[in-house]
Amino acid sequence: MPEEQDDISNIAPQKLMGSFSKNRVLFCLFAAVVAHICVIGGSSTDFIYYNWINKEAGLAREEARRADREAEEEKERLEEEAEREKFDKAVRAAVSNEQAAAAVEKAAAGGGTNAAAASTNVMSEEMKAVPVEFRNTKIVKETLGVAPKKSIPKKPDNLGISLDETNPM
Repeated sequence: MPEEQDDISNIAPQKLMGSFSKNRVLFCLFAAVVAHICVIGGSSTDFIYYNWINKEAGLAREEARRADREAEEEKERLEEEAEREKFDKAVRAAVSNEQAAAAVEKAAAGGGTNAAAASTNVMSEEMKAVPVEFRNTKIVKETLGVAPKKSIPKKPDNLGISLDETNPM
């Protein structure tokens, strides 16, 4: 006859815990703790060296970082000033272009000889907002430029054809 299985309530606690001691649970736990200490300690070598071992080198390193940060801030400030100056020049140029366009329109209205020049000098508000160095790029001209009159349909709709033409039923 097969051996009868003992009921779990009849097994001694030492016998139940015996399987854990055979599986080396404590060894695995110890290995995990050692691995964590090695990884964390290995990734913290700079912190340990500069804060605990050689504090003077840490202070010098911090001073160098501070000087680099101040130099970077000064560089950014100078770049912002240059950008602002460039923007001011662009605004002054746009104002002078507007004055020239107004003068051309006046001359075109008075004599009618320079109407083509007046139409090329007039610029949309969106185009004026674009920095001068980018105004002549293809994408800016395509998106913000004024379309020629012959390319604008007289009676626009979504697709250029009516709904009856697409669904003849």
